[in-house]
Amino acid sequence: MKASRKNLQNAEITAELARLGCEWVSVHVLDQVKSTNDEAVARKSAVIPGTAIAVTADEQVAGRGRLDRTWTSPWAGGIALTVCCAIDDVIGQATSVPLRTGRAVVAALESLSIPVALKWPNDVVTVDEPMRKVGGILVQLIDGVFVIGIGLNVSLLEDELPTAQATSLHLLGHHDVSREVLIARIISALNVELVQDGWIDRYREVSRTLGTRVRITRMGQEAVEGLGLDISDSGALVVETEQGVVEISMGDVEHLRSAN
Repeated sequence: MKASRKNLQNAEITAELARLGCEWVSVHVLDQVKSTNDEAVARKSAVIPGTAIAVTADEQVAGRGRLDRTWTSPWAGGIALTVCCAIDDVIGQATSVPLRTGRAVVAALESLSIPVALKWPNDVVTVDEPMRKVGGILVQLIDGVFVIGIGLNVSLLEDELPTAQATSLHLLGHHDVSREVLIARIISALNVELVQDGWIDRYREVSRTLGTRVRITRMGQEAVEGLGLDISDSGALVVETEQGVVEISMGDVEHLRSAN
């Protein structure tokens, strides 16, 4: 499997974007990077309202995920993608963008008949038990530009997985996924998602956290345990605890058991 991996082809990404009617973004394809987010930030001066940039690479060796976790992508085994767009191009609260990005990634995968779900706020996970992580998202807002980093495990084998809780599309039985097509569909779905109202309803449809008992660990604070009830307009997780209903804007979520 590793021997059959191929370099990303910019022309194939561009062709799929054109087929989708997505003229929003210019794409930069690189070989090896420390972080596609860092590469995109270095190019963000080219971002103006109505025009986005995307940076993707065959290999990422020092990427970052949420809560300062590392995210690496072995050569040609996954997707390391960062999209930069102007804050003026986004409808809704800035804090909702990480969750809406997750929803866009789910939509892109569903368009290829690959079912996935979201663990709050935006971990891309399997729909079946045991729950395994397929991808992650990190969003920053820098000088009026959203820097949206997306990582997906595509053809990684068992010995390449970052943690025991991770998996890849290949290991889930999806063996012929075109990284170029998937990258284009993520970009297109993100473009659509960020300009639409009603995102919370779309998020609820694919959430594995809502309706589940959870424990949220927050840095420097006591853990919160309760039932995941809903998502607020800001993207916070609404949790019903023994002490009452609280909103959690940041933290590490552990699923405990179903409410039923």
